[in-house]
This record gives sequence, C-alpha cells and structure tokens, in this order.
Amino acid sequence: YSDMEWGHELYCFGHLIQAAVARGRTHGRDRFVEIAIRAADHVCETFGPDGLDTVGGHPEIEPALAELARYTGDRKYLDQAKLFVERRGHGRLGEIWFGPEYFQEDLPVRDAEVLRGHAVRALYLAAGAIDVAVETGDDSLLKAVHGQMARTVARRTYLTGGMGAHHEGEAFGDDFELPADRAYSETCAGIGAAMVGQRLLLATGEATQAALIEKVMYNVVAT
Repeated sequence: YSDMEWGHELYCFGHLIQAAVARGRTHGRDRFVEIAIRAADHVCETFGPDGLDTVGGHPEIEPALAELARYTGDRKYLDQAKLFVERRGHGRLGEIWFGPEYFQEDLPVRDAEVLRGHAVRALYLAAGAIDVAVETGDDSLLKAVHGQMARTVARRTYLTGGMGAHHEGEAFGDDFELPADRAYSETCAGIGAAMVGQRLLLATGEATQAALIEKVMYNVVAT
C-alpha cells in the first residue's frame, strides 16, 4: 500500500467482495466466497482503528464491505466501511494535479453540498455512504448524501443521465457546466449513478430514483 492516491488495491478488493456476495446469494458460500471474506478480513486488520489511518484513492471498498456485512451478519465489515467513510475528506491522501476534490478529499462526506471531482469515485463513495447510513441508522448522513445527489442530478447531469462533463480528470464540472460536444459521461459513472439511485430508492421510496436508474441504464450504460 505504497500509493494510496493512484493504487487500486482497495478498489479491486471491493469488486472481488461484491462479486462474492452475489455468488454467495445465488450459489452458496463456496471457495470463491471464502477467498473474498479472507480479503475483507485482511482489509479490516490492515486499515482498522489500530491500522493504517488512510483511505483508498478510488472508493469502492465502502459499499462492498457494507454489503458483505449484510450477507454474513458480521458487524466488523460495516464498522470498517463506516470508518472509511468518516476518514474521507480530512486530507489523508497526498496532493495531486487535480486537487483534493478529485478524491473527494476536500470535504468530509456529510459536509459536502454536491458531488464533485472524479465522477465515478464520487458516486461509488456516495453509494457506500448510503449503505453505511442505512445500516447504522445515521439519518444525518443519509440526508446529506440524498441532498448531494439531488443537487447533482439537477445541476451537473445531462438529459441522458450522463455524469462527468470534463475529459480531463473524468470529472464533474461546475453547476450547469454541461457542454454537449465534450461530454465525457463515462459508462462507469452511469453504473455508479444506478448504484446510488437504487440505494436511495430503497431508502426513500422516491419514484425519481427509479426514473434515474431507468434513464442511465437506457442512455448511458446500454450505449
């Protein structure tokens, strides 16, 4: 873990864990699931309260650990996801050309007004924060991310549901900065938007969240 800014170790662990949860739910707790659980145990031991006091530059481990906690019933994975969410935005990552908002390191999660920086990273972090908020009963955190997403959809999202106006940094632009000829609108950001929308739909029951999922699935992910 020598390059937490650009290294993707925790990101890859996150996808491994999410795949294992899907495997476990559909097939049972086999060898692949056990491998992912060992990886999650390693993350908790390495980055827990007495371990490395940092976060990964690319969020993804957060929703994965929360989902693993649901699957296994083991609270330690949820606690670690919460710890990663709470650590974000306090300057633990080093300086880079794009600035701290690229990693969502400029503000604590619950203090932000809108999603900013690298679009995929911001959306994956939001998904993990919603999971943590729902599972821990943290209404203030849920309200904060709910508001951030609403403002993002209203001000920083294309009519197609695409997110990420900047090629450079694969990032959100300022409010209403949505150039038609230079839209980045990465597929991964569409997937992230669907992940966030699905979580907010379950948490709030709002039909607008289902509409967002449908919009990005047809217009961003399908293309």
